[in-house]
Amino acid sequence: MRAASLCVVPALIAVVALSACANGVPLGPSTASTQATTATTTTATTTTTATTTTPTTTTTPAAVAYTQDLAPFFATDCVPCHGARSPAASYSMTTYAGVMAAVRAGNASSPLVIVTQPGGMMSAFLTGNRTSKAAMIRTWVLNGAPQNR
Repeated sequence: MRAASLCVVPALIAVVALSACANGVPLGPSTASTQATTATTTTATTTTTATTTTPTTTTTPAAVAYTQDLAPFFATDCVPCHGARSPAASYSMTTYAGVMAAVRAGNASSPLVIVTQPGGMMSAFLTGNRTSKAAMIRTWVLNGAPQNR
């Protein structure tokens, strides 16, 4: 019985050693000892990777801005009803501040996004490529609704 135990120990050491060299992929029969070694190796690798990786951020101009992109078609498509004199639903779209009354920057559930999306109650009033204009409004809102680039 003692001779059998002596043969098992070197085999177990070989399995553990090989699994440690396999980057977390067991090469031999799965045992509790092998799984524990694999988990330890994986955790150490993850921790090392996390400490050596540095995120970088770059600032780029807004892809869509109110003044340059939206105000021109708001003036033709929206202001005839939502103008300064007697705006429909008391919502004037003649200024950035007026438009922002229906915008929650960064939130796709903003009222302006909802009503201008295909099927929204104001989408029928968008002229030209309605889908493109609705996508531009949504992108603008999701990117923080900047006034200018």
